[in-house]
Amino acid sequence: MTIADLFEPEPHRWGLRGDPHIWLEMRTHFEHTPIPDSVEALVSIIESAFQSLTEHSLSSAESFFIYSQLK
Repeated sequence: MTIADLFEPEPHRWGLRGDPHIWLEMRTHFEHTPIPDSVEALVSIIESAFQSLTEHSLSSAESFFIYSQLK
């Protein structure tokens, strides 16, 4: 099982227009990353990937735009 499996199925509704794009980017990013043994490690890996993909902290309340690189 990989972290990408946690992004299936997609939500039925999205909050913001960029949500589907970052969801797909995250799922693709984690295709080959196994789920770690601890919740703390999983949270850290997801937060780090989000920061890397968006240049924004997952914990930030600030809105920002997502531009998809995937086709």
